[in-house]
Amino acid sequence: MPADLRNIRTLIVESQMTGTCCGQVTLLVDGQIDRYVQVVLDNNHKISRIIAYRLGRGAECGPGDREFATVLARVGRTNECIRSEAIAAIPDGVVVRMHPFARAYAAMGCCNRGTISIRSGGNESLKATWYFGRRAVLSYLPLFGDPGWGEPVPLWSSRGGGPAKLVEIGGPSFLEQDLAAAIYGINWRAPVKPAAVSAPELLQRAMALVQLPRWGDPLPALDVALTLQDQRFVNDDLLEVVSALVYRAGQGSNTTEKIMRFWSRLNDDDKQRFIQRVFAHIENPAEGFDFNECVLFFHLPPTKFPGVAERAADIFTNRRDLKPWQYELALRLARPGIVGPKAEEARQRMFRALDGDETSAFARRAIAFKRVNFLGADEEREFFSRRLELVPDLLLREYIGKTGWHRSPDEKAVSQATRDYRQRAAVRIAAVSDEKLRRDL
Repeated sequence: MPADLRNIRTLIVESQMTGTCCGQVTLLVDGQIDRYVQVVLDNNHKISRIIAYRLGRGAECGPGDREFATVLARVGRTNECIRSEAIAAIPDGVVVRMHPFARAYAAMGCCNRGTISIRSGGNESLKATWYFGRRAVLSYLPLFGDPGWGEPVPLWSSRGGGPAKLVEIGGPSFLEQDLAAAIYGINWRAPVKPAAVSAPELLQRAMALVQLPRWGDPLPALDVALTLQDQRFVNDDLLEVVSALVYRAGQGSNTTEKIMRFWSRLNDDDKQRFIQRVFAHIENPAEGFDFNECVLFFHLPPTKFPGVAERAADIFTNRRDLKPWQYELALRLARPGIVGPKAEEARQRMFRALDGDETSAFARRAIAFKRVNFLGADEEREFFSRRLELVPDLLLREYIGKTGWHRSPDEKAVSQATRDYRQRAAVRIAAVSDEKLRRDL
């Protein structure tokens, strides 16, 4: 790779894709280039549009600069942004492009070709060419069956079925971004480097992320919190940052994994203070949305965390103004590590706490109960089916799905309680006033 290419301050990449993260961001924030230009090609490899990116800071950054905002926020670069604009022509700079082989020559083993050129005054001079391709060859160990026309294998590999197989020629496959990375000596897919600021300043940035408007994206604050924890910087403000995001800890969410990783590395005193902050968010009716769920499970031995289970049970039993995720987390905190007969006793106690609730909170509490206790007997199914009128239309899908609309491969084995539930649910669905919502149900 010619060393002088690294001194060129404008990188231009031609591709049918808009580019994978995060090499272009790294090059801009590290100051290795001033401008990254993406030349987007259509299916006929003609220029569709040209987008130029540059680094912005502070007041330069606005609501329109969101394309890489999350990437930057995760490493604490909240005062930076990647600004973009459409431009009419390819500027001067170093140009990286691919030249895929023509399909008509595929059987002959033609190569994909990647080129690096310098563009100056509208003219280009070729500086480097890389090749890779595939070719059909006889198998070294011919086998009966279909030829191995899948992904190519290294030349001397014995893998590949049938009498013939595809092998790599000209080296392993690569993309435009791999050529660009080789020019500047970076790993294109590596994360962006964290902001070079003090721990207190990084904490302030995480706190600002958590306080974003209701529909903003506060989740990068968790990545910043983990970075600070790696630096052994943990205080009450950091505990508040993480606890404020428990409402986003849904099933299969990496938010859940990050919060649990943060929790697992806290000492006992920090865990005590963290749980108190979690309770503050559970008890605040303004937190989160009806569609949020919370699958966090904190190991809280009663000997180390006295009163936690009782406080959580009291929230589920007596509060009538919370959202499903808050009742759900309260239930999970109310039964830390309980197994066997005691677990069933706790389940029955919380189930009985639903009886007599005729308020608008009933559906939210019932949904939370079934998120935690997803197995149910006919007694529960009958109970929930007789309270369908208490369920708001917008919560009806989850309520029905959680509390009793079960399908069985053998419909003859369906209990009478399930059949009754279906009949009552059908009547309730027919009463939904919004036509689209009723149709989706």
